[in-house]
Amino acid sequence: DMVPVFAETGDVRAAEVYYKSLPNGEKYFRTLLVMLADEYVKAGKDAEAVSAYRRLIELAPNDPAALSYEAEILKAYIREQDSQRVLSQMKRIVAILDPSSPWMTANKDPDRIEEFKESAEFAISKYTFEVYDAAMKLNRFESLNEAELYTEYYLKSFPKAQNAYAVQMMISEAQWKLASHGKAPSKEFQIKKYL
Repeated sequence: DMVPVFAETGDVRAAEVYYKSLPNGEKYFRTLLVMLADEYVKAGKDAEAVSAYRRLIELAPNDPAALSYEAEILKAYIREQDSQRVLSQMKRIVAILDPSSPWMTANKDPDRIEEFKESAEFAISKYTFEVYDAAMKLNRFESLNEAELYTEYYLKSFPKAQNAYAVQMMISEAQWKLASHGKAPSKEFQIKKYL
């Protein structure tokens, strides 16, 4: 089993070439690539995990598992605290969940779709809370503006989600804190009613 070897080297393309050269390698490559991606996650190699998951999506973009891979990519960006990529990946996931998207058109299992929506909503709301919490604890007011950006996107994407009210309250508290410290909210940070 070469998965641990390729997990150590971090070379997704070399793993693909190797596995596809084996008898029946083409047939089992995607399964092996999933195993490799999981090994990267366990080893804390988020960039390599993202590369493996992106390759899996590239190979079969409408596969039912593709949304799980998208969620794993989002989690990797969250772990890396790469706010720009987190937001970009959030937008990508929400676009995939649009009823007219190719993935939604190809996949009709309502239970799987609902399971993924809940998973995506949870990851996005959790990150939004983390950004907000860190900003509040450290009095990093510029981070409150970032939290507001995630909040707005979250509430537009998941208006009826279980965490929607808590997210709205969180941002209202942030706006109060800005005002209590004599810092006026930025124009983009004005109180908004999402619900």
